[in-house]
Amino acid sequence: MNLEFIQIQKQNHLRNLINKKMADVEFVTGLFVKKPTDQAPDFVKAKLSIKVADIIPFLQEKANEAGYVNVDLLESRGGEYYAKLDDYK
Repeated sequence: MNLEFIQIQKQNHLRNLINKKMADVEFVTGLFVKKPTDQAPDFVKAKLSIKVADIIPFLQEKANEAGYVNVDLLESRGGEYYAKLDDYK
């Protein structure tokens, strides 16, 4: 096997792992995360928009035994923010 073929195989394998990992991500329905504007003060880390009609059923369905829904605010490789359900137990 040549080196180029091995590199392509590794890239494909990594891409498949990333796609599988992203398939496991459950986004928070009705919650939208955006970067703050350039004019925002340093203590503003993100802007959230909540679509009430969509998030209430999501929260009711995903609440844990204690009544909480845990969410991670993440940044994609492309620099966009998003909200992911934290279902760690």
